[in-house]
Amino acid sequence: MLQSQHIAELMDQEPGVSELERRPLISVPDGVVLALPTAVTVAIRQQVINLVLGTRQVLHFDGQYARALSNAIADTTLLGWKSGCPVVWHPTEGGALAGVVVSFDRAHFVVLHFVLPSVASHELTWFKRPIDIHPTLQKALNYSIASNTQQLESQDDFRGGMHLVVMCGWGQGMVVPVTRPDDARWRGEAMSVADLVRASSVEDMSIQRLWRLVSAEKALVDAGVELMNVNGVLNLFAWMQENDGHLVPHGDLDDGRISPEQRLMVSLPLNLLRDLRADADRNVDAHVGLDPRSEPHHLHRVDRGSLFSHPAAERLYACTECLRSGTLLAACEGRTTLWLRVDSPGVSSRDTEFRLWDMVGRWGASVAAALEDGTDIEGAVEITIAFEDVQSELDAVDAQVPTDPLELLRVEVVGTEAVTVHAARGFLNAWREPTNAGERALVTAILQAVFRIHYVEYSEAEVDGLVASLLPNETGRHFHVLHAHDFTDFVRDALPGEVLGIDEIESATQRIGLGWSVHDGDNNVEGAEACVGLLNRLVDAQVGDLTSRLGELDRTALVERILLNHEAAHVRELQWQRTSAAVLCLHGDLQDVRDAVVGQLSKLAGAAITSRVLVEIAACEAPLTGGRLPDDLQIQALLAQVELVTRLGGLSDGIHYGVLRPHLRVSALGDILLRDEFGREVVAPMLSQAVGSNYVDSAGGFRRHYGPQEGVDRTEHLLDSEFLEAWQGEMGFGVDEARQLLDAIEDYAIKRRAPTLQIRHGELVALLASRCDAATAERFIDQLLLARRPRWAQPPQGFKSREILPWRFGRRLSIVTRPIVQMNDDDDALYMLAPRLVRSGFFYLLRGAFHGTLDQSFFQTPAMRDAWWGKANEGHTFNALVADQLRAAGWEVRAGIELTAVLNAKLDRDYGDVDVLAWCPGGEDVFVVECKDLSFRRNYSEIAALLSDYQGGFKNGKPDKLKRHLMRVECAASHLPAVARFTGIAAPKIRSCLLVAGLVPMQFASIPALEGTFVGDWDQLLEQFGKCRCPGI
Repeated sequence: MLQSQHIAELMDQEPGVSELERRPLISVPDGVVLALPTAVTVAIRQQVINLVLGTRQVLHFDGQYARALSNAIADTTLLGWKSGCPVVWHPTEGGALAGVVVSFDRAHFVVLHFVLPSVASHELTWFKRPIDIHPTLQKALNYSIASNTQQLESQDDFRGGMHLVVMCGWGQGMVVPVTRPDDARWRGEAMSVADLVRASSVEDMSIQRLWRLVSAEKALVDAGVELMNVNGVLNLFAWMQENDGHLVPHGDLDDGRISPEQRLMVSLPLNLLRDLRADADRNVDAHVGLDPRSEPHHLHRVDRGSLFSHPAAERLYACTECLRSGTLLAACEGRTTLWLRVDSPGVSSRDTEFRLWDMVGRWGASVAAALEDGTDIEGAVEITIAFEDVQSELDAVDAQVPTDPLELLRVEVVGTEAVTVHAARGFLNAWREPTNAGERALVTAILQAVFRIHYVEYSEAEVDGLVASLLPNETGRHFHVLHAHDFTDFVRDALPGEVLGIDEIESATQRIGLGWSVHDGDNNVEGAEACVGLLNRLVDAQVGDLTSRLGELDRTALVERILLNHEAAHVRELQWQRTSAAVLCLHGDLQDVRDAVVGQLSKLAGAAITSRVLVEIAACEAPLTGGRLPDDLQIQALLAQVELVTRLGGLSDGIHYGVLRPHLRVSALGDILLRDEFGREVVAPMLSQAVGSNYVDSAGGFRRHYGPQEGVDRTEHLLDSEFLEAWQGEMGFGVDEARQLLDAIEDYAIKRRAPTLQIRHGELVALLASRCDAATAERFIDQLLLARRPRWAQPPQGFKSREILPWRFGRRLSIVTRPIVQMNDDDDALYMLAPRLVRSGFFYLLRGAFHGTLDQSFFQTPAMRDAWWGKANEGHTFNALVADQLRAAGWEVRAGIELTAVLNAKLDRDYGDVDVLAWCPGGEDVFVVECKDLSFRRNYSEIAALLSDYQGGFKNGKPDKLKRHLMRVECAASHLPAVARFTGIAAPKIRSCLLVAGLVPMQFASIPALEGTFVGDWDQLLEQFGKCRCPGI
């Protein structure tokens, strides 16, 4: 407490070491004022240190503090690595030192040097000035750095390392001179142990990202930029987050060119780490809680940076010391705190046990919130859920689903504040059905347990009401037992646990100096020709650099690793789709929920797309022998470069097609900047809506995942006979024949638990020949084979250069349509394939051929290329469907009718057919409907190309597709009396309508010619016009 005599002395005292820092409390008549909140912990720490020094307890304090730090570090998942890190202290004069070597990628290491000075080194200047660590401790640290450097560099294929000095003080700054290796393969960084623990709780922080962050800073230094960042790596990380992966905001730089000769100094804000620290602390919310027996437990929040905000989830905590002993204990805090344990001795799968505990904890948190809102119950209750199910029965394919899971639960009071809910054998089989009956029963039992321990009389109706408030539908659930339907369900244990995607730090680093690598002019580039030329030169340069990097890596190992990554992304996407009904019912079909899901699915799509392109290039450019095994850092850098090439090529097409303004700015640091209204207003919202709608639509089929998949022997009777004949002639095998061959490949891989296969040509032919003759097997392989060629950039004879451009979909030289990858040129060639990708590639071909959505160049035979493709591509099937829907809604319809027939007059030109002419009996609207069943456009290039056909103008001297439609509309509008005679409407109003089968960019783009034209699908047309204007509906 600051006394009155101290106040007068403050004016003569140095800030930071004044009496106010020692005594931040001031007594006033009405109580106590906290005069300096930031000094509270400093004052407490100083009092403790004074006590230790004054009572000569330095050695004892140093030892206890070291053990406390070891435990805190062991409880932390260090930078996304793992918990339980062993920190063994080696005392030395002036303190102690500990070292831990972590391998975080192939031949990459982080050496953690924990430096703990003795409390005896605390200076009398309090916490204001840093201390110099003892020379002996300093010498030991430098020796540790040097010895670890030598030891790691002596390992085969050493690629990179980082020395991370962790300062384990008590809040006072430390001066730690470090002698770092003079080697480009090494990085160096330092942080406090408190910030290390905090950084480990930041969702997107990992050792790999720390490596990239430090590497990005080095790349900036090499480019001529010096970052003034006095507050350390956390401040730098927060700055990077604020700038979407960049360490310098390119758009804020003045014109000119930054280089090692013309350097730039950037001063970072000082307090960015404050908010990051606060967010980290809030995410963890580490504290001590007392269980019903008054035993203390260290707790931390289970949900950290959850995608979906849920107030109840903020109540859920896990016991940290319990995790060290292998026990799962959850605390659901509130006025009624539930301490929840799971006892499942018969369940040997730790993953299943954890997911059961996670489910119980989440419902417990929801129950705690409901009790707080709807009852007066308070206090702590310990509830153990004892599952009697055994692993062998859980693993069984078929099991009896209980008709009433609640009957298998028994609530037993085992103490004054302890309850056990016994779940009889077979209870977990309730999760094999689509409804959430099992979780509903479990929530009911938890409520009953709380009521019984608190002697609350309750009726069945009251419990049912609370349960209904928590589970308002039958699909919301946290635990799933799904049947295996997809090939990857049988081999997922062999897939990587993490998906390698596009890291924003890596992506940003690759843009440093990008534009200046091929451009030597002004910062601003004007005109379509100049902009397209610059972007194309950049594409060529990046492809050249990419192929050069691939030339250092082993082809077989690289292609296999990327295919595994592709399949891992598919498994994650599949999990999102299968649980969509549960997610939407738990969190609601809200925009923020959709946005969160779209963000995750978009990342997975980016990883999958870039992985496919990288396989195509690597199969040609990586050496078959003599290359190094790839590491994940290299692969992610390659994926980011593929994404960069794809973006540059898409922007080039966007400018070429006229949807992007032909103006580029090369920033002073080399990034390519442009005003991308097209991306913001068309591409991004269109793709976001498509992904979100597909996700919501997938919820409708969730029930099928809880039952066995029904096999179908034959499907050809479902397809048009003309198509089947054309397909057989084109491919050389039938549809059902191909399905048999796909099954053979998958069965072969499942027996080997292999998500990918390396197989010789002869072996594959023999495998397929078990289901067909050898000639058919050869034709099947030939149709789906991505043959090797000497250089990726040189397409084989009969193919155009656009067939390899990675920013274009529907290419003939794509792993999507040719998923069997040839790895060498041997007579008995080696193939690499992912069986699931082969199946999806075949059906992509089948659907594209049947609907005419693939390019005509895919096909060679007249029957498929001309006859069937022309029929399917013209959209007659969709036109007929629209006409039938309009008739069913009460409209008068004429399909495929010429204007001359409608107007009963000879016209000045051939306007072509009206796809559908429709009008409402008794109304006034007459719709001239253009029907377009367009394949979904998925990137800049495709969207730009499509929009170029729907500008309502002339293209190459001829009216584009929209203009031709508008000309028919104008012609009809100029002959209203004839339209009136044809329709029987006295005063008809002509309405232009572009009816589409799905999302199209014309629904998002601002196209003046479309003003007054309805653009949308059937449901939108019916909603806008049919329900309100058509008496027949």
